[in-house]
Amino acid sequence: MKKILLSLLAIVFALVSNAQITLTISDAPSIGDAFVLIKDSVSVDTLTPRAEGTSIAWDFSSLQNSGYDTSLFIDPVSTAFAADFPTANMINRTNLGDNYLNKTSSLIEAVGFILGDTLALNFDDNLTYFQFPMTYGNSFNDQASVDFKMKYDTTITVSGFPVTIDSVRLKRNINYNKSITGWGSLVTPTSTYNDVLKTKTHEIDIDSTWMHTSSLGWVSAQNSKDSTDTYEWYKNGLGIALLSINVKHDTTQSVNYFHATIININNNKINSGIKVYPNPVNENLNFVSENKINSIEIFDLTGKSVILQTEINNKIKELNVSNLKQGIYFYKLIDNKGNIKTQKFIKQ
Repeated sequence: MKKILLSLLAIVFALVSNAQITLTISDAPSIGDAFVLIKDSVSVDTLTPRAEGTSIAWDFSSLQNSGYDTSLFIDPVSTAFAADFPTANMINRTNLGDNYLNKTSSLIEAVGFILGDTLALNFDDNLTYFQFPMTYGNSFNDQASVDFKMKYDTTITVSGFPVTIDSVRLKRNINYNKSITGWGSLVTPTSTYNDVLKTKTHEIDIDSTWMHTSSLGWVSAQNSKDSTDTYEWYKNGLGIALLSINVKHDTTQSVNYFHATIININNNKINSGIKVYPNPVNENLNFVSENKINSIEIFDLTGKSVILQTEINNKIKELNVSNLKQGIYFYKLIDNKGNIKTQKFIKQ
């Protein structure tokens, strides 16, 4: 009887311990974090991302490697659009662009983003992405909108008559719900993770478009409504999702899973006065800086340093990378003012 009681107590203790998996703001990404993600695209039926509850074993070991994505967290202070997002204190830079964020002691919220590398768009009210602490059973809702106008010179035919459109207006209303729907273990092609939390984010986007003409003023052109579900898995201490599956209309749109923490930029300032070219590069990578360059270091996707040059003491440096294998790399440049620039480049 004593052995049975002890066994039951051990089981109960294990369940209670696992049920208390909690993510805090200390588990969130910080400026200087840089990650490599592997992308894949497979059917939802194969992935079965909807499994929820306690002590779930999620097995995604069959995912394939169809390329790499990167996710960098940098300081917005010296970026070209810093003045457009005065409340942002961190940027998440991915292959899709720059998202300007505000990180506090209890949440991470989106301030705005860059559209097409040239247009800064602010949310009317910051959109909360994460609320901390995060634990199984928690959920929250938020909403925001982005509204902008742009010049658009074109002529269309309406009822047989030409109509000149001089500008367009686009507005997106976002309804956002994030729920912590499960905990358990996760298997990906790169590793097995215990004590992970699963989240589900349901986003509804309502888009409205207007056209402006000199004769008619603003005319409603199109309205649409769409929704996406994003399933993500997190663990303590990493700072990014171990796995992210984006689903729209029961069709997988994108899949990314964690590959490696490449480098911690650990910078207090990203220097925009540094130019690096060409990218992609075959032989020589050129660095031009407003200040004298102290050092340049090249990292591969595993975070391994493959080239290091120090005591450069010049504003211009040509670095031969012809011996590197084809693929994605990162450079980290430090100038004599302590400014740092880290970015990826492609070796052909």
